[in-house]
Amino acid sequence: MASQTFNGYDALIALAQSNLDAMIHSSTTFTKISEEIGKEIASQAHDASERVAVASRATLSAKTFQELLDAQVSFATASLDRFLATSTKLSELNSKLALDSVVPITKQVGALLDKAKRTAA
Repeated sequence: MASQTFNGYDALIALAQSNLDAMIHSSTTFTKISEEIGKEIASQAHDASERVAVASRATLSAKTFQELLDAQVSFATASLDRFLATSTKLSELNSKLALDSVVPITKQVGALLDKAKRTAA
């Protein structure tokens, strides 16, 4: 009887440890991808400020209205292209964050359900 009790405790401890391991892995993945997202946002903000400075110089150095218009159109077009590229990259990172961070927990829940099915059978 005591042997079965200790075996039950060992199984419970192993279960708790595997649950904790899954949570730690999930949290680590979440943190790593969140850092990637933060770095991407900071990089884009830095790049945007540089592009604004270049566009400002081009606008201020324009000698004719056509040069001013060309500079503004060029800046607007480049900004839109950059916005679309950045949005795509951030969407991909957010999808990766949502999917990859729950994989360890999903696997653990699946393993627990399989074990419950075997125990019930």
